[in-house]
Amino acid sequence: MEGSPWERYTLEKHNQLHYSRLEYALFVSAGVGGAIVLHILWGDPSSSKSFLDEILINAKYVWLAYFPVAVISGLGLLKYSPKEGIVLERKEQSEDYKVVFQITTRGFNTDSIERSVRSVLYWAPKYLKDYEVWVVTEDDVDKNFFEGLKGLNEEAKRRVKIIYVPRDYKTPNNTKYKARALNYALELRQKMRYNLEKTWVYLMDEESIVGEDTIVGIIDFIENKSKEGKLVAQGLVVYSNFWGKNILTSLGDSIRTGDNLVRCRFYGEY
Repeated sequence: MEGSPWERYTLEKHNQLHYSRLEYALFVSAGVGGAIVLHILWGDPSSSKSFLDEILINAKYVWLAYFPVAVISGLGLLKYSPKEGIVLERKEQSEDYKVVFQITTRGFNTDSIERSVRSVLYWAPKYLKDYEVWVVTEDDVDKNFFEGLKGLNEEAKRRVKIIYVPRDYKTPNNTKYKARALNYALELRQKMRYNLEKTWVYLMDEESIVGEDTIVGIIDFIENKSKEGKLVAQGLVVYSNFWGKNILTSLGDSIRTGDNLVRCRFYGEY
């Protein structure tokens, strides 16, 4: 599959992060200023209002519930330099551990699932010595498709494992849906006697695609940050496949990336 999107997700592109505190300040100022202008132009507290009007007017204060999140995001933006921990250098696995790329899916969106698996098979062998790809799904799916994932290439024959969650499987708390599948995979690794102290699991959605930065970032975390006592990490999510095709949806997608850089990072540091 020459020319596949994930082949373009290189470390150089990852390191070209555009991150501006000034733009953030202008964005916030424009929002606050716009709200004030609208209030001046259309606000008329002297006019009589019905009971419904009063409800709708006061309902606007519900937006204040988001205020703590906005404050934390602002603190994260101002406190941390984006270049620290974001810019990566190429490094191959040099220690003894296994990385499991786990794609948990209901099993219907087969095109996305195959893209996810192929992206791992393309980038992981370049840097990781010991890794597996677990595709965890339900027992009622098209098994011909899923078994076919193990034959995508020679690497897939050795690395891809298909895990079917039994229909009668129940968690101690009778958990449903994706959480149930995640718990089954966790218990299965324990039963298979994986060395859990040397096994790291990278959880993916069925539409997730890894890039060169993903693999290098995983190695950096395991071989460096984990020695500082950190056991959980969150990657940077970028919606780049169709960026710019629709400006509104592209801007909407960028909110998730910005959230990773500021709010989630603030949580992670504490």
